[in-house]
Amino acid sequence: MNATNKLGDSCRFLPLWFILKYIKKQKIFFSILMMTAIIWSVNQILFPLILKYIVNSVSVFTSSSAMKIMILLIGLALAWIMTEVMIRMQGYIQVKALSKFRNSILSDVYKNVCNYRYSYFTQRSIGELTSKIMDVSSSSERLVQIFIFNFIPVVSTMFFALILSLGISIILSFAILFWFPTHVLLTIIHIKSGAHLSRLHAASQSKLSGKITDTILNIFNVKLFNRENHEQEYFIPFMQSKLALYKKAAFHYEKMKVFQSINTGIFIMIVMFMLLYGLIHHFVTPGDFALISMLSFNMIGFVWYLSFQMTIFTKEYAILSSSMSIFDDSKIENINLNDIKITKGSIRFKNVDFKHKEINILKNLNIDIQLGEKIGIIGESGSGKSTFVSLIAGIHNSFTGVISIDNQNIGKFSADSLRKQIAYIPQDSILFSRTIMDNIRYGRLNASDKEVKEAAKLAACHEFIMELEQGYDTKIGADGVQLSGGQRQRIIIARAILKDSLIYILDEATSSLDTNTEKIVLKNLRNLFSNRTSIIVSHRLAAFEDTDRIFVFNKGSITETAVFKDLLTKTYFMNQSQQQADHRLTMHNTAKADHNFNRVEYV
Repeated sequence: MNATNKLGDSCRFLPLWFILKYIKKQKIFFSILMMTAIIWSVNQILFPLILKYIVNSVSVFTSSSAMKIMILLIGLALAWIMTEVMIRMQGYIQVKALSKFRNSILSDVYKNVCNYRYSYFTQRSIGELTSKIMDVSSSSERLVQIFIFNFIPVVSTMFFALILSLGISIILSFAILFWFPTHVLLTIIHIKSGAHLSRLHAASQSKLSGKITDTILNIFNVKLFNRENHEQEYFIPFMQSKLALYKKAAFHYEKMKVFQSINTGIFIMIVMFMLLYGLIHHFVTPGDFALISMLSFNMIGFVWYLSFQMTIFTKEYAILSSSMSIFDDSKIENINLNDIKITKGSIRFKNVDFKHKEINILKNLNIDIQLGEKIGIIGESGSGKSTFVSLIAGIHNSFTGVISIDNQNIGKFSADSLRKQIAYIPQDSILFSRTIMDNIRYGRLNASDKEVKEAAKLAACHEFIMELEQGYDTKIGADGVQLSGGQRQRIIIARAILKDSLIYILDEATSSLDTNTEKIVLKNLRNLFSNRTSIIVSHRLAAFEDTDRIFVFNKGSITETAVFKDLLTKTYFMNQSQQQADHRLTMHNTAKADHNFNRVEYV
């Protein structure tokens, strides 16, 4: 199954059906594993059977008994060697088949989840989602292991033991036939009645993992506000909830074992009574006594272990069922659509509306942006600026109306191909826990080291990178935690520059830069944007100096349009000018503000 398959379809069936799909991919290997499990169970019967004949030969010793016993001992040794060979072969195939089985599931689940829309990830805890992705593969593997290495051997051993007992006593056969199904039935009844506890425990375990991950990801805030003790107290209720559910489930299964013990005790008494009775009345030989006794106690051990494994099976089944809730076909992007081809970079919005949780974010937008045009976007927080540019970049696609790029309705093309051709610098400095070289090269994976460094120079980050001990090979930690905000932002700008797109979107891309660095970066970007369409979102007015038009967003609509030289004639910009001037007066204690925006100072 590849990334284009909808794994979520499996959620409509039992998780075991989901597992079966991956077993079929290696049906030869798994068939061999099941055969070796059956052969192993045959050997478990063969040992007591050979012992039976040895005991019978010793009890009635004749001149030929020594040779017969020698042959039986050789047979016993061969059976042991055969068992060891089977176990070693089983172990080799198990490592080969199950590792591929686990990795195949993990790879497909990971690819599938990555193909979901961005909104899917914003509605979920990343820690909990990560935990469930891992649990799908690990629980599937454990379920297969329990079935092949526990269920098949025990059932096979019981079947062969039943056949052997038929040759000795029908009553013994009935005892085995009654005890084993009763023991398993008691297990199934208690497992079924406690399944909801297993599901609740599995859900609490995923939630606990999510909370731990959330704290680790936000460890900077924890340290900043000295909240280590608070986080430990916040963590305790989730841990206690998990522990309480575990105890409930565990005690439920302990009650089951009481009934199983009674059932097993009755079985042993019946078997031993019939063996002694048969031995006294000479229809049970000493060898039969040894055979059935050994088989009975072996079976008890196997079945008790199987009961224990069945509780684990139920737990893993519940975890798998819970984890498969990550599949949501309604959130998967339609990657089977044709690829869009951007050759110019013109953009058009026609009657576009966008809602989030029934709240209107954008209202009836009608915009035409021409090839190579430089657009500035300004507005108060929450006015729809970031939503507007994210729609162009294909981050959100649940809008109404038509958005066209080069006269192509983007709704009829794959969002993946759209994002490949647009360089988008978001507000947040999102970096990988990798090297600086890897983070910049993420913009174009086949870029050479030289091209990466050229992009870094344009983003004014080459100099500080070279001052680091390992230069471009420096690992920057989770989300670039080892770098300053301005350094992270410049690396993200370098990554976008390297992408070399016809459309560039800068959403507060220089907000963390100091004044001098911002001037350098903006100058380099202006040269880069020649003959390319660029959209700049910013609260800093000087960022719009070289723009062709500036749109003012207010409550999801464009209320004003201006060019840079006419800023003072527009109401919004006059307000912005006054606010910045007042702030400068406070900070610098000057007598009046300078309204020449070619010389605006950034505060």
